[in-house]
Parts: sequence; structure tokens; C-alpha cells
Amino acid sequence: MQTQFDKAIYDHINGSVALKALLGDERFYADNAPQDTVFPYLAWTWILIPHEETFTSEIENASLQFSIFSKNQSVAEVDEIADELFDLFDNATISIDDYNFMRCRRVSARRVKDPENAWHHMTEYQLLACR
Repeated sequence: MQTQFDKAIYDHINGSVALKALLGDERFYADNAPQDTVFPYLAWTWILIPHEETFTSEIENASLQFSIFSKNQSVAEVDEIADELFDLFDNATISIDDYNFMRCRRVSARRVKDPENAWHHMTEYQLLACR
């Protein structure tokens, strides 16, 4: 199941010229970035995907976390990428195979400096997919 969800997220990001320009073409990854990935980059991970069924439909009510990493001294780079991510995913409807739609709602966003002196911006979304 996560494979088609990851494909939908990847395709949605890949369709954003602005976000790809800020990240440097295709520096966005499901789960973990490769070890020597150039900064800045974006990765996402699924926190929870509970499955619900009604008499007429199936519903996935998923939590997804995006992580943006930047080694720029200023927070401006990571914040600019986060703003583009918000524009792309806030209240978005995303196409996903075998589902009628997937709706996105931002739950939280925060920024910290990690022990390796990189800015880490984390944004969590709730995604609702129905079929």
C-alpha cells in the first residue's frame, strides 16, 4: 500500500517546478535520503496509516511527515522550501491509483537545528484517501 502512496507523493512533488528548483531537481526521497545527498533535500515518512471500512467505501487516514534539511547558515533556505511545500500540499487533492482522491491537511510545522549543524524543518500532514 505505501508504494502507491509514495508514488502519489513523489509525482505531486515532481510536478512542482518551483519546489524542484529550490531543491535542485530531484532531491526528494521516500523515507531516507542516500548517505552523501547534497543539501538541501526533502524526505518524507509515513507515521501511521490506519485502514477503515464502511459499508460502501475504504478509507486510509494517514499521517505523513516531511523533513527538509539545509546546511545554509541562515534559516531562509529551509523556510523558503517549506513555504513551497505548504503551497503544494495545504488542502491539496492528490491523484492516487485505485483511490477516488487523497486530501491533505497540515497538522504541524516546526524547525530545529540538528547536532550536525543542519536546519531541519518538519511538517506533518493528515491525508485522507477514499475508495
